[in-house]
Amino acid sequence: MTRIGLQSYEQAARIGDNTDTLALDGAEVKAQTSKVTVGGQFIKYVHAGEGSAEQKSFEAALKAEFGEDVGSIAFGMGGQKANAASSPLTKMQVIKSIEFARILSREGVPESQNKMQLDSVKQQNREIFKIISSEYDPDIATAVFAYHAEGKLSHVFDRDPDKARSIAIGYAKEESEKRVNFVEEDLQGELARLSESSELKESALRARVEIDWDQFKPADKQRFLERVENNFRRQTLVNAHNPDHRDYLADVDIEKAVIGQLKLVAAIQALFSDDAFIKSAFADAGLTIYSLGETDMEDLKHFVENELHKSLGADGTKGLLINFESKSKSLLRQALATLED
Repeated sequence: MTRIGLQSYEQAARIGDNTDTLALDGAEVKAQTSKVTVGGQFIKYVHAGEGSAEQKSFEAALKAEFGEDVGSIAFGMGGQKANAASSPLTKMQVIKSIEFARILSREGVPESQNKMQLDSVKQQNREIFKIISSEYDPDIATAVFAYHAEGKLSHVFDRDPDKARSIAIGYAKEESEKRVNFVEEDLQGELARLSESSELKESALRARVEIDWDQFKPADKQRFLERVENNFRRQTLVNAHNPDHRDYLADVDIEKAVIGQLKLVAAIQALFSDDAFIKSAFADAGLTIYSLGETDMEDLKHFVENELHKSLGADGTKGLLINFESKSKSLLRQALATLED
């Protein structure tokens, strides 16, 4: 196994992106994610044994840096589960283990009542982070741990556990509020960028989506931006039931949502410019195109738009799963059948 220094692990663990695990790539440590999106929800996946190489390498790096005893104890204290040795190596685990090792190295491992004292420290940390992790995502909990491990809370907990918990929760709230503000600024920046016609045209060109921009009226653009904003806001929610806890927008999901909405616009334009299909669909419903006024036709258009928007998913990333042409035609027939009734 290639020996990798502890500094490489710490640098990778402190990368400020939305990944949460670390993996070995030759002699490098790289950040990755252990999350997949299912039905708009982030689902963590953990496969037994998949992190064993990373765990062993990281434990060896701790022991090489701090010595056998401190390295071994810190590695155990940083793990979140009994089967940590076979679980993915997480950023939180790396940061916690290194901070524990620094504290133990600086203050020394107690000669007497060693196990009891270490178990007490570990339990204190578990209590704090159980509270934080139940309400906030791992990045926030990691930030609170860094605050705790720097000594700002460790002595407080020994004297007044309730006060330590209160401080930790307050710090988590502060970090969460900072993130909410940053995420909101980022989201508004993306919307401002998309409000520029040149940027929309460039996005459509890159995605090879054909749109008749002469038909793309200000009202169409406004609805487009509203739908995209709804998608972006859903992407940033850590918990769909708590709008105060937000995560960063990811470029790949931004692009998926924008492309999906552009395809929606193109599908609507294609549908209502297909005279042959429109006449056929109206005839099948026992109607003619003259049966409806302009307002009714706009209502039909908005119905198809809204239903296509729903099919993109709350976060707007399901566009690759949709045949927009057949879906839009099916929706129009569905709406006309309702009118017929």
